Amino acid sequence: SWQFGCRGLTAGRGADFRGPVQEHIEATVAAALRPTHLEVANESHGHVTDESHFHVLVVSEAFEGLSRVARHRKVSQLFTGEDGALKFHSLRITAETP
Repeated sequence: SWQFGCRGLTAGRGADFRGPVQEHIEATVAAALRPTHLEVANESHGHVTDESHFHVLVVSEAFEGLSRVARHRKVSQLFTGEDGALKFHSLRITAETP
């Protein structure tokens, strides 16, 4: 079972860096889905300060009864504009129930 936690991660280099986009993702998911476990990893290529590719691993009771596709939509809708496009380049989602 998943334990409570919230961590911001960067893939590889500069593990201490957490930029404003990553912090926004963490805060938005935490507020909207009240997860029992949350990890946000910056998987951007290039410089450590690039914030274009992210992986969100979120465990929440809000996903109970939802298909995998519906869980992903629930998360991605938190970060899409009115045109349906993400506000950054890539979001990889792992959405599970406790």
